[in-house]
Amino acid sequence: MEQIIYADILFIVNFSMDFLALYIASKLLHNNCHFASLIMSAGIGAVYGVASLFLSGSGMLNALINTAVALLMCYIVFGSASILNLIRNTLCFYGISFLMGGVMTGVYNLANKGITGRGIVINGDSASLVSEMPPLTFIIIAVASVIFSYVCSAVTTRLRAKKKASVYIRIGNKDVNMTGLCDSGNLLLEPAGSLPCLICNLKSIEKLLPVGVIPLFRDMKLGLLEYTDPALAKKIRLVPMRSVGGSGIRPGIIPDEIRINGEPKRLCIVCDSENDSYGGTEAIIPTSVL
Repeated sequence: MEQIIYADILFIVNFSMDFLALYIASKLLHNNCHFASLIMSAGIGAVYGVASLFLSGSGMLNALINTAVALLMCYIVFGSASILNLIRNTLCFYGISFLMGGVMTGVYNLANKGITGRGIVINGDSASLVSEMPPLTFIIIAVASVIFSYVCSAVTTRLRAKKKASVYIRIGNKDVNMTGLCDSGNLLLEPAGSLPCLICNLKSIEKLLPVGVIPLFRDMKLGLLEYTDPALAKKIRLVPMRSVGGSGIRPGIIPDEIRINGEPKRLCIVCDSENDSYGGTEAIIPTSVL
């Protein structure tokens, strides 16, 4: 019996599965990806899925090509702050793909349905492959997968909210190390560049600041900006804050370097002169940057 592959169906199924897996991964990783990048990436995966049927090579070569395609797909959707970050995103995508593939296979076996239609023959192999799922079943699984992604996202957000991380900050030729508490409720953004904000007590970074500007951060004496070194003044920001205790404006500063668990980040540091500790740590880190 000849091997029959429905190329159009295979493309659609691969595209849908890759799109869903990438979308779910973006939710789990808290990455705000663009719809166009999801379509482009899923399209590359679907084209490769069909093309791979015509390619012959060793198992090792195929594994390397598969990995390269997966890395490219994740790079298009998530970008890459570092190689380790890209690998982490790709592993998450692989894990979700394997999970969804197992669920789809199980449901298909339960449904036990096939199709008739246009097909292609590859190398005259003596086998038959018919693969389709009823549209209603596929839609139900797709909707369930999206719901599952939101549930997992909520669970991981709560878990990450309790996580602590090491923080390294450098301003000029001075630096400091501290511990921060990851908090999903920290949605504060610096208004000029929309940078996420790390909130810390003033004592933690006091030694990084010139003595002359400390009253600005402690007592909001904005008039001191006029006498501040221009290079430092360009780094200072006024950030609107809203909390349970009320709202107001707090001074912040863009550091020359900041690392969270050793990874470089782009953050604004907002100084809090009222609190000395946050759950036993010196800072509150927005989970969106992890």
